[in-house]
Parts: sequence; C-alpha cells; structure tokens
Amino acid sequence: MKRALAITPDLVPAQRDLIMLELGAGHADEALALAQQVQKAAGHEAVGLMLVGDVEAARKRWDAAAAAYRSGLKQSNASEFAIKLHVEMQSSRQEAGAERFAASWLKDHPKDAVFLSHLGNTALSQGKFAAAESHYLAVVGLQPDNPVALNNLAWVTQRLSKPGALAYAEKATALQPNQPAFMDTLAMILGNKGELNNALEIEKKAVALQPDQPGVRLNLAKLYIKAGQGAETLFFDWVNRCMARNQRPDPAWWTRRRCH
Repeated sequence: MKRALAITPDLVPAQRDLIMLELGAGHADEALALAQQVQKAAGHEAVGLMLVGDVEAARKRWDAAAAAYRSGLKQSNASEFAIKLHVEMQSSRQEAGAERFAASWLKDHPKDAVFLSHLGNTALSQGKFAAAESHYLAVVGLQPDNPVALNNLAWVTQRLSKPGALAYAEKATALQPNQPAFMDTLAMILGNKGELNNALEIEKKAVALQPDQPGVRLNLAKLYIKAGQGAETLFFDWVNRCMARNQRPDPAWWTRRRCH
C-alpha cells in the first residue's frame, strides 16, 4: 500500500486504508500525519479534513475532531460532515449543543433525509421512541420508498402501540423482499396482532436466510411460545449454536427474551 502511495501520493482510498491500519495498530500520530497529507493534496481538502476529524475522534480529542468537521462543513456542505459533528458533540456529552446543531442544520436543510435518518437511528438507540418516530416519518415523507426507514418506522410505531405499523412493515418487505431484518419486524407485528400462522411462516423464512442471527431465532421462539408450540426445541437449538461458536449461552438472557 505504501508503494501505491509513493506512485500516486494523492490516492485517497489507499490513504484512507493506510490511516485505518495505522489507527488499528495504535499509531495515532502516523495516522494523523497521513490524514493531514490528504488534506494538503490538491482537490482533497474536504476528504482530508474528514479523515483528520476521524483520527482525532478515535483519540477522543473531541475539540480537535469538532474543529476538523466544522472546517469540513465550510468546504463541503455535506450530510456526512454534519452527522460526524453531531456524533462528536454527543460523544463529548454536549447534548444541548448537539440538539441546537441538529435543529440549525434541519432549519437550513429540511430535506436532508440522510441526516434525518441519522437522528432517527440515534433516538432509537437511546430509547427515545417518540423522537425516532418523528424523524422516520420525516424521512418517509421525503422518500416514500425508503425500505430501511419504513422498517424502522414500523418497529417504533409498534413499540409505541400506534396504528400503521403493519402497513409500514409490509411495504418495507415488498420493496426489499427476503431481507431477514425486515421479515423479522413484519413477523413480530403480525404475532402481536394474533396472526401467528403468518408470523411463524415469515419468521421461519427469516431464520432460514440468516440462521446464525440469534435475535431472529429468539423472536421465532417467542412466536412459538405465543402459539403454544415447542419453544424448548428452539432453546436447545440456540444453545447448540452458541456452543458451536464457542459462545457461552446466557439462560437469563433467554428468559428475559421469553418474558417480553
């Protein structure tokens, strides 16, 4: 890779890969120097600033990371810079500042579906389901055929016990068939509506497509329990799969999943 850079010093993909390698090896100073080299290359200042910010964020030097991302926003008014700056502000516990920045960005870029999706995902990960719903609704309003946003909206709508979850989930799976995560969402919504036969068929297909995904298998077990069928068989199958991957099965986790 270093030879590639010697031949073409401004080869950005190779530079980025080398920076990640240096970071992974604990060579943060070398990674920063490479990022700054990209920043100085003609035509690559914005990319370089993003790489500088990423290196500084990896070092938990939040102020330096924010400065790089803010400079990048001046060079390239791109969603990726806005997202990285928002993440950095949250990582450094500047919650109020992060909220102000998000509001300001959306005021100036009300149709930025990428940033709205980021806000939805962030709210979802924090358990702020009403906020997540609001952001995903905005994304779907801008991009009615966005399957990821529809799936996430279906999940959070169901979680909030609001109507419409099934329609969102069905549209997501129609737009992107045979996607296990989308099928899992649809199956669990159907199961909650008492349509257990349909739910089981869809969930079994999801498991067949992604057999090593424990979350999907556990949701299938939950549906079997609701239907009064053999969850014990699935439990032992789950244990065997954990053992095959040298993972220690956690019965307490299984119990929690069963009871919710």
